[in-house]
Amino acid sequence: MATQGLVTVLKDGKVRMKIVAGTNGSKAAVVARAIKDLRRVPTLKEAYQLAAEHNFGTRQDLIVINQKRAKYEGSEPLPPRYRSTFNSPVFNPRWKYGIADHVEVVRL
Repeated sequence: MATQGLVTVLKDGKVRMKIVAGTNGSKAAVVARAIKDLRRVPTLKEAYQLAAEHNFGTRQDLIVINQKRAKYEGSEPLPPRYRSTFNSPVFNPRWKYGIADHVEVVRL
C-alpha cells in the first residue's frame, strides 16, 4: 500500500536516525518495535535491513539517515530537506509539508 511512514530514533532526547518510507508506512510500528528490542541505535545497514525485512518501504523509496550519512538505493542525491529537517523528530522529509501517514518515535 502506498502510504508514507517515518520511524525516528531518539537517544538522550536527540534525533539519531530517521527511517523514511514512501510505501507500506503502516509497518512503522513493527520497525519501531524491532529497534526498541535492540535497545540501541542501529547502524545504517541494520536499520535498512530491519525495514526491508518488515516490508517498510521498497528499494526505490526507503531511506535511512543518521547525523552524518544516509543509506538508500536511489541514484539521485537526497533533497536538502532531509538534512535541514533532521532534528525535527516527526517531520517527514519526503514531503515539503512534513506529514506522514504513520509516524513512530523510538526513545532509547
